[in-house]
Amino acid sequence: MASYSQRFKFILILFDLSELMESVTLEEIYKEVKAINDRLDFLEDLIEEVIVKELPRVKLSEIEVEEIKKSISEMKSGKCSTLEEIRSV
Repeated sequence: MASYSQRFKFILILFDLSELMESVTLEEIYKEVKAINDRLDFLEDLIEEVIVKELPRVKLSEIEVEEIKKSISEMKSGKCSTLEEIRSV
């Protein structure tokens, strides 16, 4: 059972959250999420560019190069792999 001080802290946290939600509009949240999404897109493009530029320097087979390019396209489409799938490669 929670003590009175824990309950009081919880109520204060809820109160703070409700004040925050009243002061933040959905449009502000949307703008922030969009900005984060744009930064993630930029980082994905940057990662792709670095990988593709460095491929000729690394001795890889045609199959490995195609697998890397396939992985990049899957990343851009939002597909993901589990850690177990990555370990098995």
